[in-house]
Amino acid sequence: MGSLNAQGPPGRRRSLLWCGLLAACTTTGPSGTPTVETPGELGHGEFVYACVESSDPVCRGDDTRPPFPDCVALGGEFELEYEVFEGPDAQVSSLSEEYFQVVASSRFRAARVGTAAMLARRADETVDYLHMRIVEPDTIEIRNALTGSPADTVLMRTGAKAIFELIPISGDCDPIGGSLNFTASSSDPSVVTASSEGTLALTARAPGEATISVEAIGMLHTFDVVVSDPPTRWPPGETETDTGTGSDGDTDSDSDASGSDSDATGTTGMDSDTTVDTDATDTDTDTDTDT
Repeated sequence: MGSLNAQGPPGRRRSLLWCGLLAACTTTGPSGTPTVETPGELGHGEFVYACVESSDPVCRGDDTRPPFPDCVALGGEFELEYEVFEGPDAQVSSLSEEYFQVVASSRFRAARVGTAAMLARRADETVDYLHMRIVEPDTIEIRNALTGSPADTVLMRTGAKAIFELIPISGDCDPIGGSLNFTASSSDPSVVTASSEGTLALTARAPGEATISVEAIGMLHTFDVVVSDPPTRWPPGETETDTGTGSDGDTDSDSDASGSDSDATGTTGMDSDTTVDTDATDTDTDTDTDT
């Protein structure tokens, strides 16, 4: 393997040197997300894969050294650059846009199932190349970006926001790469709204129920959202008390103690109402408990 040229910072050049000794390795990209590298098939440098969104399976999880993707999901987008070991820089291009379409500089979209080469070129010279495979995902999972929970029935409070990711899944290759474009809609935007810019973002507007529909690469997914108002809670140590005088001259005191409240998760609380009747001869205490 030749020596590294003087282009780029020393730390990056040292990283490339170590990567040249491995089948694949990773460094950190400008945005802080991991990039994954693998040698070109001519051995003159390395192709550097970067995730467009966090929903790309390559960039998910706690693995700080994820493997280079075995394939890319149909419809998936990704970034691919090339780091040359010697000589001037080379730019990545698609040998066939029938398979890999150019979205922007260094950004590509998998357009057709099959295998095609990505080229590293400078001027009229092909410096290196890499064959990449495109597969149709078996399914697409929609998961909460914070908890990783699947979107089944989503419970939200009014005013809350939740972010979800669309993750392509394939039994044919692992890991599979690519971030999917999709559309999303709500059956009742007055209850919850949905946006589809990179990730699926839900905003709860008012109490009620709505169905979210998400479509990507011809696959339609739906799930329900239930929105409820936040529970009313009295300040700690305080209770709501109504005091009045009955027709017999007795004093009635009605006290509602704050307790656990019913929320969207299905937890039912308990409120205690206590009525105290006092006269000259006796004291009666009645306790009613509503669950």
